[in-house]
Amino acid sequence: RGQRRLQWSELDDRASRFAAALAELGVGREAKVAIVAYNTPEHLEAVFAAYKLRACPINLNFRYRADELTEVLDDSESEVVVFHGSLAEQVDAARAPLSRLRAVVQIDDGSTLLNGALRYEDLIEAHHPARRIARSGDDVQLLYTGGTTGLPRGVMYRHRDAVEMNAFAAYSLANLA
Repeated sequence: RGQRRLQWSELDDRASRFAAALAELGVGREAKVAIVAYNTPEHLEAVFAAYKLRACPINLNFRYRADELTEVLDDSESEVVVFHGSLAEQVDAARAPLSRLRAVVQIDDGSTLLNGALRYEDLIEAHHPARRIARSGDDVQLLYTGGTTGLPRGVMYRHRDAVEMNAFAAYSLANLA
């Protein structure tokens, strides 16, 4: 979806600004932030923004149909959904039965803004970077499977476990384990 490059400092700044916007929406520690987006810088910024608040990012499959998305958003107790505009139809149908959602945030991809959605770029532009806070290896990320044998189900990973698992794989590949 394009050829855009960001320096680390730009990515960090944008994620910090989005974190400040999420905090203003009431997102805090352990709050669930669902991300239904393509592989773009905004997707990564949203994940990092959730981490910066000690919130729990949830990477959701952009191929989910509205009923699957409703199930996952309800099961995960998501409070905010970040999505690309081209996925607005599924997000709109999925949000209707959910009372827990604080906001839906639309990443601009040339699509019409979904009624009631907040513009991602507007939120970034309107906020200063969030102040840094201490985080913990016990903070969690929620991953959903979209298996073919049933409804999607989530698995929580502590940050420390994900780092250790990836470090072991990296050390093994380098013959250091």
